[in-house]
Amino acid sequence: MSVDDLFQRYLDAGFLYRDKLQRLEPFRDEIMDNWRRAAASPDNLLRVVTFAGNRQRSWASLATWRHTETAWCVQHLVSRGDPIASRAVMMAEFDATLEDACHLSNQSWFRPDNRLPQRVFGSIIARLGNDLARSNLLTVFEVPRRAAAPCSRVSVQELSADNQHELAALATEARGVVYAAGEGFGAPDFGLSALDAAYRKVGLFRYRRAWIAYAGQRPVAALVAHRGPLGLNYSFIENRADLLVSSVCPQATLLEATAALVSAASPHYADFRPGHLPLFVDEQSAPILSSTGLRPIRSYCQTLWLRAGYAEYRAHLEATFAKVVARADRQKRLRERLVKTQPVEIP
Repeated sequence: MSVDDLFQRYLDAGFLYRDKLQRLEPFRDEIMDNWRRAAASPDNLLRVVTFAGNRQRSWASLATWRHTETAWCVQHLVSRGDPIASRAVMMAEFDATLEDACHLSNQSWFRPDNRLPQRVFGSIIARLGNDLARSNLLTVFEVPRRAAAPCSRVSVQELSADNQHELAALATEARGVVYAAGEGFGAPDFGLSALDAAYRKVGLFRYRRAWIAYAGQRPVAALVAHRGPLGLNYSFIENRADLLVSSVCPQATLLEATAALVSAASPHYADFRPGHLPLFVDEQSAPILSSTGLRPIRSYCQTLWLRAGYAEYRAHLEATFAKVVARADRQKRLRERLVKTQPVEIP
């Protein structure tokens, strides 16, 4: 299926609702071109699985794009309401991940009030355990790019080989061991130069930068800037800036550290066409930033799971969709019985 046809299917299924369409419209041509280029890559940068059955509404699709050298983002589970179609694309994608030895972690993002992804992705956390899966509730702020401001409480250093271990420790503290492992915070190529080379083969780019804020000698916060082709995710998650905050960071220090980190990252968002820095913040820090006048835009759950749990995750999906399909069959039979028992008017 071409990218243009897929986009039209997204429209037909109601996945692209009015507000999302309005946000995407100024960049629509660029986003479509980015999808075409990524899908044509020989390095598996973007994969779209689709299913079409015999019935009119029996259609579904699932997209996956390469987030780091060994991690992928599963997204855009779209269907016309047929659980069999949804199951088909999910199982096909997970079979592909099991066959790929380079595929070491997966992640998925969804709104916390969205029931289907909560059942499919969110419910696996307890089953796999904290060593293999993680869910983080995050709030998004659209922060204006800022010039450097004087700071009395903190100093900021860009990530290097000398302080990368401090970033990994802060990421583990702030969002868990699975987040730190799945995002590759200990990887030698943290900046994703090898993956960037793969993206550049098709005229795109992908890189990552980070900065750490110190109070004295102690790391209290960090910001990780993910940059890549606009719209690989329709909520621009591919270009997010993750704010990681230590549990011992005082409120006043957090505000100053956030301002300093945003200033450090802002030059890397100068070509981000929406014109802001998409800052993703944990639920403890979000109210503190809101108190400064920043307006929260929306909330997301980020779920991550590691390769050691893939087989069990697949079994979880099989069991989950078996229940969904069984319930849909019961509802269908009930509707058919109701239709048969309706009185027929004879003219």
